[in-house]
Amino acid sequence: MTPRIQQDPAEGSREVINREIARQSAKDQGDAHDRLASPEQVRRMLGADDEVKLAKILSLQPTEAELEEALTWAGGAGEVLGAEERPLTGKAAQIFDIIAPEEEDESPG
Repeated sequence: MTPRIQQDPAEGSREVINREIARQSAKDQGDAHDRLASPEQVRRMLGADDEVKLAKILSLQPTEAELEEALTWAGGAGEVLGAEERPLTGKAAQIFDIIAPEEEDESPG
């Protein structure tokens, strides 16, 4: 009795085709840490049509992840996530500075 030799699936087999489709889809979608945010994404995520803010953010060429992180912090999550333990840095911090509501000086005088 001879041992069966295991072969790779034939080039055109369904298994090979499905594996290649999955590999290409993952590659095309990429990772949010690598994909640059598009103008449409920035506009949609900001929820406002402030062209000056949009232009400033796009000039930074942020990734989707950096944009999401800044928006999360602008929504008040920085305090919940422990801003002292893990401060916002890099492009996310720059985006935060652009989109965060400016605090008025409340000192008397």
